[in-house]
Amino acid sequence: MAAAVGLQGAFAPYNNSPISDVPSRFVDDTLRAHEELFFLADPEIQPPDVTQASTGITPSMSAFDNNRYPLFDRAINALYNLELIFSGKYQDFIAGQKDNPLSMPSFLSMKEEGGRFSKQALSVALILKNVCQAPKFREVFDDHLEYDGGGPHVFWRLLLQYLQNNNQQVLSYFELQQEERLLVSLAAALARFDQIFKGELEPYVFEPLASIPQLDPEVLHFALFVERCDAAGRAPFNQEVFDRYKEVEQLCLAKKR
Repeated sequence: MAAAVGLQGAFAPYNNSPISDVPSRFVDDTLRAHEELFFLADPEIQPPDVTQASTGITPSMSAFDNNRYPLFDRAINALYNLELIFSGKYQDFIAGQKDNPLSMPSFLSMKEEGGRFSKQALSVALILKNVCQAPKFREVFDDHLEYDGGGPHVFWRLLLQYLQNNNQQVLSYFELQQEERLLVSLAAALARFDQIFKGELEPYVFEPLASIPQLDPEVLHFALFVERCDAAGRAPFNQEVFDRYKEVEQLCLAKKR
């Protein structure tokens, strides 16, 4: 893909963004690496054709000027949080946390846990989790998936099942190693953590855990790490949120025993 141009200074964070200043260079590099994110912007922006390899596509960046796209901004924030965790930038991570900021030990534990996984695999999982909310992205797969509603988490699971045998249809996924693709696919199968976080503990919420008989705890940790970064893209990931996700983790592990 030709280098995306014209982004410098164009990115305006969402009103409720936990990060008020995502560097434009980070956004530029991320968009060049992951064209799928364009599906989260204005429908008038022509998204790339994810059904074939990119051949010199240069998406129009002018439509980003003076506009705000909440889903796009949240996805970028989530990916930027992932970058801050991996690079150990604690002060930048807690910059928007006015109440009960995340403690340094908790941040370091997230950095250590994230370091067990490929940052690229975590990034792709985050991107696919978010773009599955975009109607135009879902339309690309209308003829391939038996999706009759149920929410983005259902589509995400179906998409990853499909991509296991058709991985060239989404370039970010295709570029992963085989074991990374499997990890991302299994994480999609477990996508109900937000409901558990909210205290919705009905049996059906835990059904995805039972759908993988020999679930490796590392898969669960990977999926939960993706969920944490995604949550950090929506609201400040302070100590209270961190502690709640620890509770969710223990609940999920207990259900698998």
